[in-house]
Amino acid sequence: MAGRPRTAALLGAACIAFSGIFFRFSGVSPSTATVFRCLYALPFLFLLARQEDLREGPRPLRERWLAAGAGVFFAFDLLAYHHAVEQVGAGLGTVLPNLQVVFVAIAAWIIWRERPSGQVLLALPLAIAGAILISGVFERAPYGQNPPLASRSG
Repeated sequence: MAGRPRTAALLGAACIAFSGIFFRFSGVSPSTATVFRCLYALPFLFLLARQEDLREGPRPLRERWLAAGAGVFFAFDLLAYHHAVEQVGAGLGTVLPNLQVVFVAIAAWIIWRERPSGQVLLALPLAIAGAILISGVFERAPYGQNPPLASRSG
């Protein structure tokens, strides 16, 4: 996939897009889903780390601890994601955390005067409009255990 970044990006986006739906179908608690998603990833991460160690040499202990810490933060992020999917639905629970890309682009533009490319300028309003449409603002009965939670946070 290294030679095909667009294919890798599409595959990754498809996996992310369906993860909330698969979680809802699983019928398990957010904690259970988080634990098993992390456990299922470990063998693949081990193989990737081993391959990189063979190619680049072993990483210093400090870098390994930083990577482990990042994994802990990622587990908490997954837990929050699964709770969001449970509360406001799979669509909105997936879209809201991924809006970080929009906010980072806007913040970079305002704070550091980093002018976005034309593609980013085109994508920003589309992403915001998509989030608004999926939020259920225009629906009578939005999905999720607590759909108004999304409208209170914004």
